[in-house]
Amino acid sequence: TSLSLSASPAAKRAALLQKFSDDANLPALGSAVSRVVQLTSSDDEALQELTNFVLSDVALTQKILRLSNTVSYRTASGRTISTITSAIFLLGFDTVKMCALAMLLVDRLPDTSHAQSVRFELAQALRASVMGRQLARRSHFPDAEEAAITALFKNLGQLLVASHDHDVYNEINVLTQGANLTPAKASLQVLGCSFDQLAVTVLQDWKISDTLIHALTPLSNRVEKSPVNRQEWMSQVASFSSEAARLMPNSNDAKQLADNQTLLTRFGSALNLDKEQIDQLFAVTINETHVLLDSLGLLHQPDKPAEFTGESDPEGQNPPTD
Repeated sequence: TSLSLSASPAAKRAALLQKFSDDANLPALGSAVSRVVQLTSSDDEALQELTNFVLSDVALTQKILRLSNTVSYRTASGRTISTITSAIFLLGFDTVKMCALAMLLVDRLPDTSHAQSVRFELAQALRASVMGRQLARRSHFPDAEEAAITALFKNLGQLLVASHDHDVYNEINVLTQGANLTPAKASLQVLGCSFDQLAVTVLQDWKISDTLIHALTPLSNRVEKSPVNRQEWMSQVASFSSEAARLMPNSNDAKQLADNQTLLTRFGSALNLDKEQIDQLFAVTINETHVLLDSLGLLHQPDKPAEFTGESDPEGQNPPTD
């Protein structure tokens, strides 16, 4: 059970961390996530390892094959993809790796009565990860594809809170929506720490590399300068992708258009983006995420967590927003 709303931030944080500790599935999830994260496309054995990992999960195998046979990915000949090896060659190593990570989070986080909010946060994580992958393709840094994983983990704090303590999650969302605080500031007010700090605590337990963890360090609100190294670039991509993902469900909203300009002002120079390129990144990311969510069985996502859609939607019947 959750503590009362009047409990101190320290007490709420301690209770939340205890729930993480009591969740017998988290260590196994961490071990599986760590295993997938360590696979790199430059490793000759990684293709077979990723193939074996996907094949060990019947549901994941079905979803990867389904994604491979969507209109977006089908080969010009229209040939049906029926093996995971063929799917990896068609979709790309990093796309399959990201889907594997997403499905681990879908399948192994607690299946609570508040699954709608968990699905919402997972959709946000996928949007950020797709955006991170788009930016990685434009980068000259080595192993740039790790940015997509960092962007996915940038939403891990929200996912963990939504799945383990929905009262705290809802309290933070009330401040985000009603008091117009950023998620980081709202989390700090309720828990005495940011979502990113929660994610770092768990990722360290999962033995995720320091490079990925350091990239979750929050940036200031100042205008970002061109990155001096890969680590700084990873942090910029993670922050940009996460903030962009929060805007996408409201892509026709006037405030979102203003926020787009804020993103451009903050990150345009650092990531070498102009308005037209940001608009194009949004369009490509929305389309790619739509296909991914459909293949993963998560397409029907509300544009806000359950408490802010006007009514509960336990069966996920809201129309798609991607």
